[in-house]
Amino acid sequence: VSHPPLESLDPPELMNEIVSSKQAIERATDRPCRAIAYPFGGDATYSRSGLIAVGEKAVSAATRAGFRLGFTFVPRLICRDTSNPLALGRM
Repeated sequence: VSHPPLESLDPPELMNEIVSSKQAIERATDRPCRAIAYPFGGDATYSRSGLIAVGEKAVSAATRAGFRLGFTFVPRLICRDTSNPLALGRM
């Protein structure tokens, strides 16, 4: 587990990174891991490096891995009716 920008990975590498991280946390805590904080957690409109760090590819992989919540570092409000629970911003 190396925490690269997830959108830079091909699909098998992406799933391996997300699932390996989730399993490591679950082993360490002996509890289910239901939330992910994306490494380099920006998105297409907020990325210091110019990379899209959290896009549909990463969100989709997090969903398939069983996460219920996902946190970016994008400063935006969270709205119950319109926010994607797998791509939440932070204030």
